[in-house]
Amino acid sequence: MKNVLITGNSKGLGAELTNLYKSDNYNVIGLSSKDYDLAQDNSIWRFYLQHQNTEFDTVIINAATRDNATGKMYDQYSDAFERAYKVNCLSQIRLLHLLRDQIISRVVIISSSGGTIYKNQRRPMDKYQFILLGYQMSKAALNVAGTWFSRKLDIPVIMIDPGRMPTLIADSHLKSDGERTHPLEVAVKIKNIADNLTLKDTGKFINKSGEEIPW
Repeated sequence: MKNVLITGNSKGLGAELTNLYKSDNYNVIGLSSKDYDLAQDNSIWRFYLQHQNTEFDTVIINAATRDNATGKMYDQYSDAFERAYKVNCLSQIRLLHLLRDQIISRVVIISSSGGTIYKNQRRPMDKYQFILLGYQMSKAALNVAGTWFSRKLDIPVIMIDPGRMPTLIADSHLKSDGERTHPLEVAVKIKNIADNLTLKDTGKFINKSGEEIPW
């Protein structure tokens, strides 16, 4: 039985991906906030020590937070920027680096087009932008890290923007305009993309339909 690591697998998109991979006879190893606080440095090391001899067919970097959606980023003493960066990027990238020789087939990084210069140069400016900034910065850093790994690993590494979904992050008081897609539908598309990846795809940043996204 093949192993797949899915971070942030306890709810939303991660939970749907977990169910899909289990139904496809994968052994899912999850890393979620129920057991690991990715804002704490020792969480990654603790997970790694438990799985340092495990081979992973697939790794899906999916965990994300937008603590700043509560508005507490306006508090000068808030650590929301730092927490978003650690959870969304730094901790998971450190884990990916630790596991790099244990991954057999592919790495899928769930990112966001909000982490691109292209979209942010065209995004309408409104009163919520500072609250969103920490999240967007963390996803931009994640995209850069994904590009780095795509050149270092001998397996496909891609970044995917899943689009808007009715999840905890999207349904904060920061209500976004536009149509949203159920996480299960997104998960099906992402798994289909992952199952068909080749090395020619490595380093690409795509949406859930497989179309490349401008940086």
